[in-house]
Amino acid sequence: MTMAVRIVHASKDEYGNYSRGIAGDQTGQEVCQRNWYDRPWDVVARPKYDYIARYTATVAAILAASPAIGYDQGDRLSLYKACSLIKWDINRINELTPCECDCSSFIAVVLQFAGIEIPSNVWTGNLEYYLSLSGFYTLIYEQEVRKSDRRLRAGDILINRVHHVAIAITNGSEATLDVMYTAFVNVSSFLQVRTSPEINNNEYKIGGHSIRLPPGLRVIICEESGEWGRLYDLPGWVNLKYLTRGKINGL
Repeated sequence: MTMAVRIVHASKDEYGNYSRGIAGDQTGQEVCQRNWYDRPWDVVARPKYDYIARYTATVAAILAASPAIGYDQGDRLSLYKACSLIKWDINRINELTPCECDCSSFIAVVLQFAGIEIPSNVWTGNLEYYLSLSGFYTLIYEQEVRKSDRRLRAGDILINRVHHVAIAITNGSEATLDVMYTAFVNVSSFLQVRTSPEINNNEYKIGGHSIRLPPGLRVIICEESGEWGRLYDLPGWVNLKYLTRGKINGL
């Protein structure tokens, strides 16, 4: 029997309502894990980088387990404010004072922990826009991804534009990686990688900060644009002339 994908979402308060409940999770189900269901979902927002997918899924599960975090649309930004007080340190989550969120403000908090800034007062109707604007997410509209959990990946954000949003924290039975091939850094000195995901005229934009890859490091290429390859497990692009291709599917 195939296990359903687990999702995390903020749902309803302790009275089964959307507002005027007591701060904090009074039932253990106001913000919770559950099996995937068809809301239906209008779009799936998928992280472009594996480290974001893994971290946001982990953060969502930790937040869902906190008794301090409840559901209340009327006080939906208090979780954001409470997390600001602990300086967005997930290791200090037990220091949170009782607070509230709703489904979309919960996702804004999860993203902020990962360093992705979107408006704290985002709602389901414009979340899709802000995720696309961030540069860290790809929007998927294919029915086979939206209507079933088989191809979902941990970190995917599921959006119903009118009603609801949730985040997947486990992989579906047919989840795949957008991996083209593995490669190895072959330069004699450290190779610099720009974190900007945008490329114009086969040159990466000067923006963000840089990381340095040592010679011999094995990397995973998941997209090509001209002479440039996007790294799967690190944020950024490298010039392919400095890489030696490894085995296909050599993970």
